[in-house]
Order: sequence, then C-alpha cells, then structure tokens
Amino acid sequence: MSKEFKEMLSFTDGPVRFEKNDRGHLKIQNKPWPWSVKEFEFDTLRSLVSAYNCKRGFEIATGFGVSAVALGLGFKETNGKLVTMDAYVEELHNHPDSYRRSSPVVNTASNDFKTAKYLINKFDLNEVVFPELGWSPRDTGDVLKKHLAPGEKLDFVFIDGAHSYKAVMKDLKAYAPKVKQKCGLLGHDIDYPSIQKALKDSSIDYEVGPDNVWQQKI
Repeated sequence: MSKEFKEMLSFTDGPVRFEKNDRGHLKIQNKPWPWSVKEFEFDTLRSLVSAYNCKRGFEIATGFGVSAVALGLGFKETNGKLVTMDAYVEELHNHPDSYRRSSPVVNTASNDFKTAKYLINKFDLNEVVFPELGWSPRDTGDVLKKHLAPGEKLDFVFIDGAHSYKAVMKDLKAYAPKVKQKCGLLGHDIDYPSIQKALKDSSIDYEVGPDNVWQQKI
C-alpha cells in the first residue's frame, strides 16, 4: 500500500497536521471536513493514470490535496500533468454537502488551498500538479485555457465535486466532450443515489471500481 498516504500522517512542518478517521479517510486535525480519499482509493487513482499512460488530467475537486497527490504521482510517472480545481466551500460550511448548499462562490482565502499546495510541494509535484481556484463547471474553460495548448484534449478527468443530481449532470455534460476515449472519466462516491441516477440518465457506460470509485468503460 502507499507509503505516501501514510507519510502524510507524520508531517509536522506544514500549515496543518493530519489524522485518519475511523472510516480510513485522512482529515485535518480539529476539523470535521473535508475527508480525503481512502488509502486504497489513493493507490487506485495513481495506478490508473500510470496503467493507461495518461498525459493530461483534470480533477474536480481535491478537498485539501490528497487525491491530487495520488493522481500527481501517477502523472509524474507518465511525464504528464494534472490541473486540480476546487472552490473550497467545504471549509466555509464544515459540511460534506457544502456545494449543494452554496451559491457558485469561490473561497479565495482558503487554508485548504494552501494545504493542497503544501502537499504538492512536499511530494515534489510542482511541475506536474497545478492547483486552481474555481467553481465547476462554470470556471473550467478559463482554467484549462491556462494549462492546455489550443485544441489539446484531456485524457483523464476525476469528478469529486458537488454530489447533487443536478451538479453531477452538469459536470458529466461539461467534461465528457473534453475527454479522449483513452482513459475517460472517473468519479468518487458511487454509493450516492444521486450520482448513480446522473450516470444512468447521461447514458455513460460505467463500471464500479475498487471501493467507492466509478470508471467509464473504455
């Protein structure tokens, strides 16, 4: 299993310290939310990028950077790059459904954003992972223009933003046309009925991967 995931628990020189909750997620000490992906999911995300030799990836959203590190380690192996975008509103509301409850605002004073940048630097991923502030999918186009050449397409998208049916449908419609049929779309929290319904109604052919991750069939 991933030594990097475990290593985060020992970090003491950053803006925060981490702990593991009773369900296997990392979280920032003394904060109820957000939670990271689990260790097994961390390894899965990294290995999928490497196995498919993905070169251009996009993540929405990273929480405080753990999943971005997992994906970034994979993209480092393939000499690729990852753009990770988050509005960081969970930090404002201290609730996992913050995106559902919030208007499309961006937390520009986010400490979780600082933590994500700290982790990216800690794992020597500054030339691989590019963190951005933004609301999905409203700000996606402007963010990707900064990092992709004209006409360049993504070959990997990981969706872990708002979990309401309406928001998931918006994300699926926004990202599906941007993805080459090589690695495709992935997402988190397939146990949410709203996500299952959105995938069904969008006619995306998908399979449930390890733990709580879904993957578009290729």
